[in-house]
Amino acid sequence: MVPLAAMLGGFRMGFAKSLVIAWLASQAIVVAANASEPARSHGAPAALSDQTHSRQRTLRDTRAVVTPLDRVASAVDGAESSHGADLAMWRPDPSGPQGPMQVSEAAASDVGGGDRFNSAENRAIGRAYLLQLFWRYKNWPDAIAAYNWGLGKTDAWVKAGRRTSCLPALRFI
Repeated sequence: MVPLAAMLGGFRMGFAKSLVIAWLASQAIVVAANASEPARSHGAPAALSDQTHSRQRTLRDTRAVVTPLDRVASAVDGAESSHGADLAMWRPDPSGPQGPMQVSEAAASDVGGGDRFNSAENRAIGRAYLLQLFWRYKNWPDAIAAYNWGLGKTDAWVKAGRRTSCLPALRFI
């Protein structure tokens, strides 16, 4: 039996991987949005419900706020390097993508540079690049696709109307 990766090739698996990351990130954003809505008892009036849960709200307000960018960056970090556990994240070719967020030289220069070979800076550069892509595409799925697939290919796919027939990986799945 031929492995799926061999059938699809590296290029096609790259985009399929970005689609999976986009889906996971969108699920994390939906869960975060649902979790941030206050839960009220259907039977209690709003004022009473607020008084009853004031201690819980105070505890929630003191915790760090987790943004969609935090969740997407964590999903990308996990997909690209298993949160830094995969030593293959450091590639032998220094000009190729490097580190936990697999940051390319071009991506690093697009956000002002930094040391791609330092794990902490690599993550900061990756987050900055994700945010820049979100500003460009105005949605996380396209931003994540561009992070993984590249700007040119993502722009061409968006311009073509996001047709699934344009996605080589989906023809084989």
